[in-house]
Amino acid sequence: MKKKWIAAALALVLALSGCAASGNHFGQNSQPEPDFDANVQQNTGGSLKLLIAAEHEGNGNFAAQNGVYQCTSAYNQYWLCYVDRTTHQKQLLCTRDGCSHEDESCEAWLPNWQDPFVVGNHLYLRCMPEWTGEGPGNYYIEQRELDGSGAKKLWEAGVGESIISAVLTDGTDLYFFTYQMETQQEPSAICWNRMALADGARQRIAVLGNTENYDVLGAMENKAVLQKQTETGAEFYLCDPATFALTQVLSIQSERGEFCFDGGKLYYLEPAEDLLKVIDLATGGQVGAVSDLGLKNASSAEFQAVVEERYVLIFTMSLIEGQEGLNLAFYAVDLEQQTSRKLDFSYEKLPGVNEPYQLLAVFPDGELLVQTGCREIFEKDEIAKVGLDNAIEATIPAEDFFAGKDNFTEIDPGTLN
Repeated sequence: MKKKWIAAALALVLALSGCAASGNHFGQNSQPEPDFDANVQQNTGGSLKLLIAAEHEGNGNFAAQNGVYQCTSAYNQYWLCYVDRTTHQKQLLCTRDGCSHEDESCEAWLPNWQDPFVVGNHLYLRCMPEWTGEGPGNYYIEQRELDGSGAKKLWEAGVGESIISAVLTDGTDLYFFTYQMETQQEPSAICWNRMALADGARQRIAVLGNTENYDVLGAMENKAVLQKQTETGAEFYLCDPATFALTQVLSIQSERGEFCFDGGKLYYLEPAEDLLKVIDLATGGQVGAVSDLGLKNASSAEFQAVVEERYVLIFTMSLIEGQEGLNLAFYAVDLEQQTSRKLDFSYEKLPGVNEPYQLLAVFPDGELLVQTGCREIFEKDEIAKVGLDNAIEATIPAEDFFAGKDNFTEIDPGTLN
């Protein structure tokens, strides 16, 4: 799949600052308040939908109706949490009485970074390989109850096999690409897979050459929307997930173009021309455009989110002339007003500066969960006293966020008593 070094570089910059990921310990046997069944994003009619982004783009957050499931970390340890948008509290997903949340006996304790998602009445985790003294383990998908309990490994990839694409579901199965490294038994290959949610059975629907790189952008009309990079631009296909039958619907000539898909529309960013185009993928016709975005001086740019088919959030990076560091900026594009402006919380990232901003999740109704900064970073031996969370998280309505209104509601990270 196309490796987006921009996202990787941002993650590295934030990790070096000590604030890239948030985390927290909570009171003994703390439980999320809401009824988890109300948070399930139901799949009706077997329609195909995108669950999580590609492996190298996943941010460990999944927005359900009333909250966000999070993989959160501090001091190289990871936990599974839930952010309640009603109570504005973050809590560990651990149901065990008297749990100290300090080791692998805790249900919320995770061995490494994992991306959560919900299908039907279960929570799933796409899990990165675990490193041991013998080297890396295998990718796997884990199934849990919605409160985080009952963890079981549903499917495990083979040796040298990795999940390299976004994950789609029709409510019954998962669909995704894997990359198989060359082994004594198999040549290297990219594979399109179906995994049954009922029992974890995996079927390789198509085995492609190791240069047949596709990105999964989303779903439309029960078909997967795929992007294939070419020497001169990009090709776009509708794919029957059950057979991998491909129908090309669009081709765009562009050397530096960035693309994302939402609501039947392809969003096409051309930084060199300082232009954003919106294309109806079904007809191939242009249905919107915004020029003079303010991105001409950016070294790179990529999409962060499309909200309510009106607002587009773009992230850019550029070198700071004569200094060590990066200028990280966020631009809000309003398709209705045809305007673009640099957001106030853009900042220059210099060594030793801790002022990260991240968009963590977009709720189904358009409200946003964001990380707006960092609290004081505590020493490791103070964790038991003050908790692990040094990231400042908040919710904000999309219209206020993109209008620059200071209407954030901060999330309470809790403490360990």
